[in-house]
Amino acid sequence: MTNDPAQNPYTASQQDGGESLTNLKHIIQGNSRTGMIITFALIQGIVIVSAIMVFMVFSRRQPGDSLLGLDSDSMIWIVLGGGIALVSIIATVVLRAVFRSIAYGEFRGANVDPEVMRETNASVPQAVPKLIGAFQTRTIIGQAILEGAAMINAVLMFVNDNLLHVIPIVVLVVGVGLQVPTPGKIRDWIENAFLHSP
Repeated sequence: MTNDPAQNPYTASQQDGGESLTNLKHIIQGNSRTGMIITFALIQGIVIVSAIMVFMVFSRRQPGDSLLGLDSDSMIWIVLGGGIALVSIIATVVLRAVFRSIAYGEFRGANVDPEVMRETNASVPQAVPKLIGAFQTRTIIGQAILEGAAMINAVLMFVNDNLLHVIPIVVLVVGVGLQVPTPGKIRDWIENAFLHSP
């Protein structure tokens, strides 16, 4: 096979700093794998810290003490923890929408021709890997916000000696898990970007 860029579009794309569509699948899989590892690490961190706090709550429990306090003092902490969880969820939804709007706007400005993506050996425009990077950033920030709220609830559980804080923690862990960047989600992200382009 010739290495002349004029004769070999794959070589030309590599020299131009692009990636061939043959490699786009691997790029998506690589980003997805990295995202899954990060997701697992975040969830693992929440679970470990929460488990430690639960153990400490049990270790400090005196006979007759309730682990599910519903008195006025306990409810202040519960409302605080639940409020933080709710605000973090809303913030995540809003920020994800903002990141989507910004990323799609920049992609639209790149004027990428959809036909290029149908050619097996065509050079993938630089806007596409950049778009995937925006997806990864959007996911990590969204997950980090929820992780922070979960950690705060774990601390409040220790301070309040109340296992009711486990409820928002579980909800937040589910929220982190739902954002896991699968290859399908990344492909949909790219396809939707083209749909939002003129």
